[in-house]
Amino acid sequence: MRRCGLLALSLPAAAQTTLYISDEFQAAVREAPREDSRIVTLVASGTPVEVLQKGIRGFTLVRAQGSEGWVRMEDLMHVPSGRARLAAAEKRFDEREAALEQSRLDMQQLHARIEDLRQRNSQLARTAGELDVTLNALRKRTARPRATQADNQRLQSALRTERETVRALMDENDALKVQALRDWFVTGVAVTLGSVLLGVVIARIPWRRRQGWGAS
Repeated sequence: MRRCGLLALSLPAAAQTTLYISDEFQAAVREAPREDSRIVTLVASGTPVEVLQKGIRGFTLVRAQGSEGWVRMEDLMHVPSGRARLAAAEKRFDEREAALEQSRLDMQQLHARIEDLRQRNSQLARTAGELDVTLNALRKRTARPRATQADNQRLQSALRTERETVRALMDENDALKVQALRDWFVTGVAVTLGSVLLGVVIARIPWRRRQGWGAS
């Protein structure tokens, strides 16, 4: 420890503005650079202090924990004490271990999330398959009414054609009936007129000639 204090004495005042309390349990910060001066505060080992002035009767003026005072140079070190460095290393180790544990937890949550996503993906795939089956069935059902509708349209068209044909045949039949009636009427009239004319002719023939016809 005294070697460190001597090293601090040999350095220029501007060489380093921060020193560290040595491995002593505590270092006294005094009002004046004297051993019998009043103690302003006690600073724990490893605490960094700001150097304000060096090399006065083996004391260094520092600012520590918001207070200014004189500390023995042998109580100061240029690097943190082994105890402080060990504590800092342990703290960093604990922080890194906590970070590692948090990373492990995050990794477990990530794996759980991935597994959940896989299950959801499988469920979605099954649902998609079911929807495809349902869609195909709906397409078939939709196609059937369309085919039925097309068949109905063809049947209606054929029915209209048949109705027109039947109507044309009925019209032709009616025309034939009218023509037959006309022909029958004309024939009847002709027969009637022929009978009348024959009667007239027979009536005008002399009786004697008729008798002669009868005798012969």
